[in-house]
Amino acid sequence: MKIENRLFPYPVLCDDNDDYVNCHFSVNVKMTEDLNDICLKFEVELDNEELLSLIRNGSACFLIHLECTSTSYRTTVKNAGTIFECKIPKSKVNKEVALVGMIVADENINGYYSKKFNEDYDEKINFDKGAILAYKNLPKLVIYKNYEELASDSAFFTMVSKTNEQNNDEPISFDLSGEKIKIFVDSHIYNEYIKFSTNSTMKPIMISMFVLPALIYMIDEVRFSGSEPYNSNYWYQKIKHSCELQGSNFEEDIINSDTSSVELAQKILKFPIGEAIRNLSTVVEE
Repeated sequence: MKIENRLFPYPVLCDDNDDYVNCHFSVNVKMTEDLNDICLKFEVELDNEELLSLIRNGSACFLIHLECTSTSYRTTVKNAGTIFECKIPKSKVNKEVALVGMIVADENINGYYSKKFNEDYDEKINFDKGAILAYKNLPKLVIYKNYEELASDSAFFTMVSKTNEQNNDEPISFDLSGEKIKIFVDSHIYNEYIKFSTNSTMKPIMISMFVLPALIYMIDEVRFSGSEPYNSNYWYQKIKHSCELQGSNFEEDIINSDTSSVELAQKILKFPIGEAIRNLSTVVEE
């Protein structure tokens, strides 16, 4: 869930309008993990005295709405304090969890007025129970349900077949703009990839031929353009996390390193070329 372009018939404290002036509402989120759960700690920032008063007297509460589109899991967390925690079962979520922090009316509220209202609001307001009084769209959480080596996990890239009317070989190309790195290949190459991608003997060969060049391209592109256009994408977070599991810092040890992108990409994928060459002997003998 993400609140976008929504019009309310009453003033709401948020980043998307100017119903309130000189005050703000925000929520900081810290995520840790244990064996079975995602552990979340929320810390609310609110500097509007009238809204705080509603919360203190039980007329309103802080509420976090959590939603995972991959699994259709939804839940809410309500609290009257500015610091609170919750746990989400890992079995219920995958890849990304969207969060919205809100202040919600816990009962009908009559005659509300804030000194921080925009001057357009010069009368007291009535709220129905459940009305959203403030909201903040929070950064998505990227969830990793397993810690397989990146080389054996196709979750961060996807192969895309290109139309080739000339039926000639064309260069492989890449696109980093989406949630996954797109690897564009001719249709006949795509069909061969699909044929061999699930074969355990051929897999390191496929990785060396397609995924390794994609990571070389990615490193060079992020070095040139910076991480800002990409750091919220799933592939970026996945590769970053894989580097951390290998004891490396993605920005410092990969992007800002003087080592060539060719060497670093091989390191990230745990040196697939050697295994690919060894497997070629098996393929030839068969």
